[in-house]
Amino acid sequence: MQGEHDQKPVLHLICGLPGSGKTTLAKELEAALGAVRFCPDEWIKKIWPPETVDTEGNGRRDQVEQLQWNMGKRVLQAGADIIIEWGTWGRDERLKLRDEAWAVGARVKFYLLDAPHETLKERIMRRNGRLCPDEFLMPDASLDADLRRYRGQMQFPQADELRSYDELGEAAFPEEDEVSRAFEFRRVISADEKRLRPLVDAYWLETMPQADTVRTPAARDAYFARRFPLGADEPRVFWGLSAREPIGFVSLSIGDKTAKVNDFYVAPSRRRQGVGARLVEAVRETTDSLGVERLDLNVRRDNPAALKFWESQGFMIGHYELTQYRDPAKRIGFLGALSSDFAD
Repeated sequence: MQGEHDQKPVLHLICGLPGSGKTTLAKELEAALGAVRFCPDEWIKKIWPPETVDTEGNGRRDQVEQLQWNMGKRVLQAGADIIIEWGTWGRDERLKLRDEAWAVGARVKFYLLDAPHETLKERIMRRNGRLCPDEFLMPDASLDADLRRYRGQMQFPQADELRSYDELGEAAFPEEDEVSRAFEFRRVISADEKRLRPLVDAYWLETMPQADTVRTPAARDAYFARRFPLGADEPRVFWGLSAREPIGFVSLSIGDKTAKVNDFYVAPSRRRQGVGARLVEAVRETTDSLGVERLDLNVRRDNPAALKFWESQGFMIGHYELTQYRDPAKRIGFLGALSSDFAD
């Protein structure tokens, strides 16, 4: 006998950036389940003529999606499954669809699709080379900047949201995602110092092993107390946890309208698993909730990988910060701005 759980229609809600595989997955679900698939690009391309589809047609995307959703709710009420493959970048949009699906007696199965920047770019360029009539061209020349901007705009779902859905699809976690399933972001308190400290020591050893401030245990203790005052109001130190184990941290100084990322670190064993992107998204959620309008950070000159990462998260170089160390007694400056410049 089927239970009530099995008899309810299902909203298959797909979230992801361009090139992440939304339409591919949606078509697979459509074929396997006989569900009704809603893709705004296809409707727009069919309704508007080629000469106005990119301007007027795309400008009506919100209205098309609303029309699809109104129709989709009627399909759910009739007892059939539907697939929404809009991308659903915003948390409020996803929760509205979830709640309204529940209101008509449906269950919600959520799929999160993601891939590294270069993978998304490669897929879109390949798609551009064999564009179907129902697809929009994303110009190769602006693809890098467009994808970075889109990633910066997307609100990746956090653990609390993921837990709220009735079911998570098999593609709901990118690549290695035992990390994502149990990811938690919270503020570090004084009682956590012993657990945080090994991560901080590893961070210093990796980024500035020659600095006087971290060369000896006593120096590291003193620098930790100054840099990470866990009992103080500012800066605020947060960490990412997977299965309650620390996998990264971030230190923030938050003002009225601006915030600065002072320190940011992901444990080496957890890299290339989406942890860094999840930390950034958690930072954005925290600062957005406090009304912060600008996020700033510094990247060391000798860390191009970090620069590439932050650019992939939608950040851009806003200014150059120059440094000179001086001997005030001798009134001379030294040629160097990083501890590695003065290494023996």
